Amino acid sequence: MAHEPQSAYNQGTWSLSEQMLFKQACITHGWGKWKNVATVVTSRNTEQIKSHAQKFVKHHLSEKLELENAHYNNDFNAAVKINHNGKINIEEKGPTKKSELKALSVPAAEPSDYDVLCGLGDAYGHYVGNRRFGVVVEMSVDKYWVGNEKRKLDIVNQMILWMRGCNPPGRFLSIVSGEWKVADAAYVRVFIEETFRSYVQMKTLQTKRAKDKQTSKTKSVSKAKTASKPSPPRGKKILVK
Repeated sequence: MAHEPQSAYNQGTWSLSEQMLFKQACITHGWGKWKNVATVVTSRNTEQIKSHAQKFVKHHLSEKLELENAHYNNDFNAAVKINHNGKINIEEKGPTKKSELKALSVPAAEPSDYDVLCGLGDAYGHYVGNRRFGVVVEMSVDKYWVGNEKRKLDIVNQMILWMRGCNPPGRFLSIVSGEWKVADAAYVRVFIEETFRSYVQMKTLQTKRAKDKQTSKTKSVSKAKTASKPSPPRGKKILVK
């Protein structure tokens, strides 16, 4: 299918202000949430916005991915706040004061609170950066669970973009010869995939336990109903029809 020329998109009926509102709405509400986007771009209805989005993808695929990344970062900053004492609070808004954010001005070998420490198992699970990252993983675990291989890889790549896009940017660090070093892309992908797998296993176990609990409850109710039925008098035969 032939693509429309770039000029056809740029010279469309959408004004510059409408396009800016469209991008901002996608960052706020997420790509594909066209009804929500329509509450921002009030001069257009949902179908017009959907049509504009399809043309936008044809000519600006990389920018579309950037908008998705910005939306995820927006969700991330709204969900997670790191206090000075290292505790995590889930709030409606993220850090707003500069004093609440530590500048990433530490040597490469020294981890910051915004870095994720990669290691075997859950060795660094209690590190503040890892707990912060874990909140983001939980936000995407359902999509990862049901996704195909390509979708899973896309989600992993999005996680890497999330970390790099944070303010300040986060890094994935691993121990090399006794010192913390920035992990290479291949190592990071394996680490994130393992993290997702552990969350999926935990979710599967929780689902099984909930199902077993419900089955046990159903059996108990059935047994209680059976026990509550009066027994026939002694010596009286029970007629079987």
